[in-house]
Amino acid sequence: GLRFNHDATYELTKGELSMYEPPAMLPHPIVQHLPLFLVATSSSMDVAVNSEAVITGYGLKAMAADYSQDNFFPAVPNAPDMEFGPMLQGAASRYGRGRVAAFADSTVFSNFWMFMPGKPELALSYMDWLNRENAVPNSRWVVIGLALLLSMLAWRIGRRLSFDRWVTIILLAGLVAVPVAIRGYGLMNRVAYALPSVRSEFVSVCFEREYSEFTLPDSIEGFMAPATGSLQTFIVWNQRLAYVPSIRDTLDEALRGADVLVVANPASAPDSREIELVGQFVAEGGRLLVMGDSETADSANAFLDSFGMSIEPLASGGVRVYRLSDAQELALTPSGATVVGGEELITTVSGEPVCSYVRSGDGGVAAFADSGLFMDSSLGNVSRVPDDRQMTVSRIEFDLMRFLADDTTPGF
Repeated sequence: GLRFNHDATYELTKGELSMYEPPAMLPHPIVQHLPLFLVATSSSMDVAVNSEAVITGYGLKAMAADYSQDNFFPAVPNAPDMEFGPMLQGAASRYGRGRVAAFADSTVFSNFWMFMPGKPELALSYMDWLNRENAVPNSRWVVIGLALLLSMLAWRIGRRLSFDRWVTIILLAGLVAVPVAIRGYGLMNRVAYALPSVRSEFVSVCFEREYSEFTLPDSIEGFMAPATGSLQTFIVWNQRLAYVPSIRDTLDEALRGADVLVVANPASAPDSREIELVGQFVAEGGRLLVMGDSETADSANAFLDSFGMSIEPLASGGVRVYRLSDAQELALTPSGATVVGGEELITTVSGEPVCSYVRSGDGGVAAFADSGLFMDSSLGNVSRVPDDRQMTVSRIEFDLMRFLADDTTPGF
């Protein structure tokens, strides 16, 4: 009873990609862990009446697929026969003791989006919901039958009561029992369908966004943002090293889940408590990468000061070219700076450190003073074939991240 339609969905008013927000009340277990979620271009779905709505998009329009186009998406923004309104983008069905689920937007599980916020949670939740056996075939009808039985019982009891008492009972049931039941059902779902726990070890590279300033395609604004502020390719490239990147909204969350913590272009400074937590994270074996430049040096230095490093302007007259092992010349970006303190990892031709490292406790801290080098405007987007310069920048990233994750000698 699940069917994909031959169409593409878009946000109704502007024709952009759509955002999905799980309902606050009784979300399906598959979407209960999702943040605000950017959909690529899904199709709509038609489903049987006994199916479960997993994802219902609101304020959408659906345009018929155009197979004369390379990507099959319609070339015109509107058409007289387009549909609009709420549309199913994900659905599920219980079939005997088994389960079937469908999702109408495979693009979000592509390599370049797989670890953007919400995408891992959705993939894991779909698999977890499917990895169950229904205790009772067609259990929904059992629940409906029980509800009808209780309603009949309430009606029989109600016939013996006066009208005002009966109204009072109905009001109390509506104002108390129903909200309590809804909250209780939601709590049961969150306990029964918690995100699956990790089963094997991996290197977690965590990017915090409380202080860092970069964009990602996890919102309409981020998807449309210029490449100069986007860190998508740098994040995705970690997957090429078999590391698992993640993005966290707060520094506290990032510290709890990271092997390598990345702070990129911080726009503000953490308080003393958070600085202490960062120090504890490093002392216990965590690795911290702070990426900044001459424009973000003050905020970046708030993370670096306690480790004896800082980002400072390049000396006037210095040669703004990296010294690399293959002798290739690679210019710093205009806001590139230098690092004071620590063991030099990458320098300019004139000998000024652009990246340095300090060991602290069981962990370590790297400072990189030319963050613009790793933005999409420099690395290129995830779908292009890199030119020689972008290959060189990619190798610098790979060497740096291997060094931090594996604590090995870098091959710069």
